[in-house]
Amino acid sequence: MAAAQAVAARILTRGPVSNMVVKQLINAADEEDRAAIMEALASSLVSYTEDVKEGVAAFREKRKPRYRGE
Repeated sequence: MAAAQAVAARILTRGPVSNMVVKQLINAADEEDRAAIMEALASSLVSYTEDVKEGVAAFREKRKPRYRGE
């Protein structure tokens, strides 16, 4: 249980938009092929968010990201 809580806490530090998309992918992924297609689509959608820009900027500036869900 502690390990699951640690993983959940780590996931919560990620961008809200990407977390929302990942939840939808997990729920929809019945077959491996469908999952790969959905993952590619989701990645391309998330890559255009402001949260991605913030994540990259925070990494470069060696600081914690401040995600806004945009």
